[in-house]
Amino acid sequence: MTRKQDSENPRQNRRWPRLPGSQQDRPQCGRPQKPKDTLLDEAGFDQVETVCLTLARLFFVTFATPASQSWMRAFQEAEQALPGLDGRGIGFQVLDVLKAIRSSRRSVFMYSNPDCPGCQRIVTEHEFRLISALSALRRDQKQYAQMQLMLLCEGNPTGVALSRMAQLARALPCVESPTSAAQDQRLHS
Repeated sequence: MTRKQDSENPRQNRRWPRLPGSQQDRPQCGRPQKPKDTLLDEAGFDQVETVCLTLARLFFVTFATPASQSWMRAFQEAEQALPGLDGRGIGFQVLDVLKAIRSSRRSVFMYSNPDCPGCQRIVTEHEFRLISALSALRRDQKQYAQMQLMLLCEGNPTGVALSRMAQLARALPCVESPTSAAQDQRLHS
């Protein structure tokens, strides 16, 4: 890669989000930046997909630290952030998707801490693939969703995860537009 290409690569030039009242350009927790992390604002997710990401993160906290009981916060968040929809049902469907992925995936799922103001603005590669698959199904792009899940599940079977995610996508508002330009750029770089 030439120097010019280096300077044109947005991943290498990305800076941490500036936190309000902070002079630092990185999360206050000191989390190191990973090459495939992206900023939430640049991920191209809509409001509903961002809520699903938050729910997934809260469930991941519960898996990692059961005593946190953050699953209760996930259901509360679903009901508050998705007015007019069956928030509780959507919360259960997100959980079903995660359980299916966990049974197929062999390595640790990297997620951002939903309780850290800086980290919650960072989307890990795994989170990005998860929500991109959901986004693709909401836009009737099943093959793209299958590819994202295959990568997320490390080549292991994805049939159950795809089925659960399709159920979740049907429970969410329809989206007529294709994936955003930000998602397309991120996914093809």
